[in-house]
Amino acid sequence: MITITRRQAREIRAVFRRALGISSRSAGPPLRIKAGPEGLSVRCRSSMAAVEFRQAGDLPQAQFAVPFGLLSDIEGGRPEPVTLEQDGDQVVARWNNGQVPQIHRYDVGDDDDAAEFPTVPEKLAENDPRLLAALRSACETTDKEATRYALGCVQLRGDEGRIAATDGSQLLVQAGFEFPWEGERLIPRSTVFASREFSNSEQAAIGADDEWVILRVGLWTLWFAVEREARFPQIDDHLRNPADAPTTLRLTDADADFLQQTIKQLPVDDSFNDPVTVDLKGEVVVRGRAAEKAVPTELVLSNSTVVGEFLRFNTNRKFLARALKLGFREISLFGPEAPVVCRDTHRDYVWMVLDAKGAIATHPDAVRIVSGAAATSPPPPPAERNETTMSKTPSDRNDRSRTNGNTTSKQAATTEESPLQQAEALQQTLQQALSQTRALATTLRKRKKQSQLMKSTLASLRKLQTVDV
Repeated sequence: MITITRRQAREIRAVFRRALGISSRSAGPPLRIKAGPEGLSVRCRSSMAAVEFRQAGDLPQAQFAVPFGLLSDIEGGRPEPVTLEQDGDQVVARWNNGQVPQIHRYDVGDDDDAAEFPTVPEKLAENDPRLLAALRSACETTDKEATRYALGCVQLRGDEGRIAATDGSQLLVQAGFEFPWEGERLIPRSTVFASREFSNSEQAAIGADDEWVILRVGLWTLWFAVEREARFPQIDDHLRNPADAPTTLRLTDADADFLQQTIKQLPVDDSFNDPVTVDLKGEVVVRGRAAEKAVPTELVLSNSTVVGEFLRFNTNRKFLARALKLGFREISLFGPEAPVVCRDTHRDYVWMVLDAKGAIATHPDAVRIVSGAAATSPPPPPAERNETTMSKTPSDRNDRSRTNGNTTSKQAATTEESPLQQAEALQQTLQQALSQTRALATTLRKRKKQSQLMKSTLASLRKLQTVDV
């Protein structure tokens, strides 16, 4: 007889589903449950991944294969015990759901392929908890729908201790890890690294053989099949040195938080590319505009600075927001249509910008929302903001950081508001616009009905004129 808790069953099912890519409607591969002097082991595998939950202990000897659906039947939020006992050709599961006893029976599966379960190599390299976070971020950068190259894979380079992933529009490279192999391994993307069952403070050991990359975290061991035929794109040419960038945007933490809170609420005229314009001409402005409106809305980052040449570029807002979420506060720019580069000690994040022709120009009536309090340094004099400034030497440009100020009393009043208040103000403005649009649509529908009624009435009158009295 084997005993597990309902809470353990829920955790095991959640990790197994993520690791093996099992949908909620899928039956899933069979579970192989084993107990003995070494403790409890629950295993499951597919062609692309395998996972094992192992808990130490001295338990009575038992072993059987059961359907994956057993876990969904017995799982629960409390640590109530569930007993599993083989009865002939069936396994009987017994537990209490509150005060009500539950009994389920499952046919015993074929356990002959248990010997084919992958093994753990002798050499595993210990890594700090940063490894799990890096794998999660890498998988979030892949394209699961890609058919060209290995854009749905994560590249692990053993000799460099490097993790790389790209979806063709963005690229994330993370280094500083210990991998005990030479060359590269490609593994398929997985959502398992985002499982809450993996603590952010847990160490992780990693290893590989010719067929599998193996990761051991706490009570879990995961195997990911190596993609042998897939080809990862050449990415090194995109990892440009930020020191060579003619323009650098430096964001304060306060401005980065403000932008993350508000950028999704900016109006948009293209739901596919989700564009915003980043304008670095004198002050730092992120600008959006709805398709039916000529007047844009601007987020003014009053505490951030620009070093080097003035620049305006058009970008998908999700990549800018992701760079901020990843913790980058310095953005290096090589031109209005060149890839954007962010770099810190161990990471590079690069993304492609949109066509510069789609950038939104300034507008005198733009709705302006200013972040926090303005910077204490005065704004540069007008002579430093005109085109002659852009013709100065690179050393002159790089030695000067431009701070942003607010010149109107309306903007000065806005800076006294908190980022949350400004976000709420933007939300209110958008809600009012939506309300007005709905009211206009209602009026048009009423007029259309009245027009149809008038036509119907006139037609009836014409018919009456033809009737002989």
